[in-house]
Amino acid sequence: MDGRESFKALLAATQQIADAIPKITAPSTPGVKQEVIKSDSPSKEPKPIDEPLKVLVSWAHRGEYWSSQQEKDWEQLVMEFTTALRSMGIDADIDLFHTHEDGADWTRFGQNAVRDADYVLVAITKGWAQRWSGTNSPHVGAGAAVEADTLKGLFIKNQTELQKKLKLVVLGDQSPRCIPEDMARFTYFKIDVDNLDSFEDLLRTLTSQPYYEKPDLGEVPILPPAIRQSFKKKAARTATHDDLADYDAVREEIATLEMSQHRRKIPSVEVQQRLEVLRAVLNAMSN
Repeated sequence: MDGRESFKALLAATQQIADAIPKITAPSTPGVKQEVIKSDSPSKEPKPIDEPLKVLVSWAHRGEYWSSQQEKDWEQLVMEFTTALRSMGIDADIDLFHTHEDGADWTRFGQNAVRDADYVLVAITKGWAQRWSGTNSPHVGAGAAVEADTLKGLFIKNQTELQKKLKLVVLGDQSPRCIPEDMARFTYFKIDVDNLDSFEDLLRTLTSQPYYEKPDLGEVPILPPAIRQSFKKKAARTATHDDLADYDAVREEIATLEMSQHRRKIPSVEVQQRLEVLRAVLNAMSN
């Protein structure tokens, strides 16, 4: 990505900074994540927590018409992805970690793991999509089908929470075209397990560390009312024009009346009074 440091170097630098910051820890409560923050810090850095994020990797063990070698390669790829997450401080879990546990209850593993996880990352394939839509063979894929059904149950219960909880990952040569139409609302990440840089967007999302932070809202600038000023200027021009027109009209009327008086042998008293008024008006308009 242009303008970005190597992701490996970024992780190392972040860890060095975290180690150098003094931490203030609140008294812990069993079963509750405690925030560890720096007092009076204006930073928007995500608040560290005592317990790492719990993530479940949900996957379908096989696809339709896959060979046994394809199944092995896919299992290895999913395991490498999960292991990489753990190396980055994410408590990623997958059923493969519990395959040889004595007394593992596979009828409840998927349900409990989905509910307990902060995030569920679906390694999407056509096979997993079939488990989601219920079009898979009824004799295969029970584990992924249970996890898909549990996710749908969470959707019915709280759509907003599931939107945050469920993310899709496209690994290896898998394609986003595998994503069912009714899962298009969920964010997906294209991951190359051999390139740690490709994990950056996913890790930023899981840990609430955006690459671009929204700046604080500033003040609205006061702009000159250009349109209003133009109206004022136009009004001023109109007023001036009207004043001049009135002035000329008064002068014209005075001239007419004076001419009328001169023609009279006996000047009219009413005309003379009108002239006095008009001359006073003209004098006022001139000042």
